[in-house]
Amino acid sequence: MSKAPPEHVYPLRLARQGESLTGNVALAQMPRLAELLNEEAGRVDFELRFGRDDAGQACVLGHIGARLAVICQRCLEPMEIDVEREVRVALVRENDEVAALDATYEPMLVGNEPVLLSGLVEDELILAMPNFSRHPRGECEMPEGADTVDLTDDSAGHGDSHVDDTAGEAGEDNPFSILESLKPRNTP
Repeated sequence: MSKAPPEHVYPLRLARQGESLTGNVALAQMPRLAELLNEEAGRVDFELRFGRDDAGQACVLGHIGARLAVICQRCLEPMEIDVEREVRVALVRENDEVAALDATYEPMLVGNEPVLLSGLVEDELILAMPNFSRHPRGECEMPEGADTVDLTDDSAGHGDSHVDDTAGEAGEDNPFSILESLKPRNTP
């Protein structure tokens, strides 16, 4: 039977000792991530190895993964996504050390005080989240008219829609031409 991971860790001490932590953390323990989710049910699995790389940099390497309940930004319906991330965190004591880091690391400012393990995992999971969660095209229904814009709409009262001369060769509308109708007519 495996031992439950600690709530708090001392990253630099663990790196000095070359320790590894494996386990999971409840999504309910991650308040910043909760703001991005539809439900907080579930767990994040992690495997973290603390140590030093070949250049002597204190670091945390590993992997996190979770199945998250989010809202599709296309159809606004609930969906689940699998989020995976390879963890590459450099442990630094001062901001000045960040500039000297290998670009493959994410810096983490640490001291001698403990760090909430769920916070470390939460940071990495937030970085792994997609900017916009969406079902693959064709797997969800968009609300009526959500993917079309009527550029001939005369609701602004100006009576003319514009197609930019710089539109593509096939004659598609300039996506910014709708903004033309919002401009006052008396401006030069």
